[in-house]
Amino acid sequence: MRSLILALTAATAASSLSAQGDVLYYRFDAASGNAAATTVNFVAGVGAAPSEATLSNGGASVVGGMSGSGLSATSPWWGATNSVDTGWIPSISGSFTVSMFVQNKYANDPLARATLFGEAGGFRGDVGATSQGGFVLSGWGGPDLEFDGGLPWCFVNGWTHMAIVLDTATSTATLYRGGAALATTPLPTTPVVSTQFPLVIGDDGTVTTPSLFDIDEVRVLTRAATAQEIQSWSVDSSAAAASFGDANGTGLQTVGGAPVRGNQSFGLEITGLAQTPGVLVFGWARVHQDLVPLLGPSAGILYPSLDAQVGVMLNTAGLASVAVPIPATLGSTEFFVQAFTLDGEIRSSNAIACGVGAASGS
Repeated sequence: MRSLILALTAATAASSLSAQGDVLYYRFDAASGNAAATTVNFVAGVGAAPSEATLSNGGASVVGGMSGSGLSATSPWWGATNSVDTGWIPSISGSFTVSMFVQNKYANDPLARATLFGEAGGFRGDVGATSQGGFVLSGWGGPDLEFDGGLPWCFVNGWTHMAIVLDTATSTATLYRGGAALATTPLPTTPVVSTQFPLVIGDDGTVTTPSLFDIDEVRVLTRAATAQEIQSWSVDSSAAAASFGDANGTGLQTVGGAPVRGNQSFGLEITGLAQTPGVLVFGWARVHQDLVPLLGPSAGILYPSLDAQVGVMLNTAGLASVAVPIPATLGSTEFFVQAFTLDGEIRSSNAIACGVGAASGS
């Protein structure tokens, strides 16, 4: 973080928009250590799932992931299920994509079903329960789709990227593993997913068949992702930024596009009362620190850890911009930022999660 702060300079251009059809993108990073830990959805705008979702077991749900942190598998011998309720009720008519990294933690029987995602009404994706320990998609609008090929999933070692794509343009369903198509089957009907319950990552929405796999980099799209996108997701995290939490008198937004490695134009813009001083707080960890007991109701909540602070002065238009050039050599990681201004009382902004990575394929 300090290498970023040392590079701070001038104001930059307009912020980027989310890709059409994207619903959610969870990276799970920097959530551990909070009593009621949440994960940030890096997709915003029309059609997106809620901006934050609560992990079922708080910080205990988090484990070392493919990049940063991930969602921990649920032990078949322990009662607590590690999962995240997205708050998004699937309603899809047409193409869609579900993509994630998985790592086998406890599965040792190719025929033992383990749910990667699901909802109580029947839309779900399961590893196992096929003749070769493959993948099963249910509740998509037609009969269960079974995908076998190569090693059973419980015998695949280490973190492996997988994606299921239902494409109405080609009337096919394709399962990808490691960025390459593993199996394809014709679609007998147009996908129609209509449910009454939110989608859950890490179990089937009823905790009947929890995931025995660690999970990371979860994406859901109401469109068919391209083979190029899936290949890019299988090798690198995508750059993304998302706002979360409530503002209390001060605004904060990104400018200059996404936090792509090597983006010299990335920055942040603070809005508030004209000619007031403020501070931009950066942190590697998203540690919630409630300032209200100390500073009163106007203080709001401080989201980032206090790894670095940058002083600012809002101009006569009530604006202050800070550039945060992203080094080309920075690895896939996250940092978090929130702004505060002082005009006799402290006013807080929303917080922003910045996921550093490669340019998105979407």
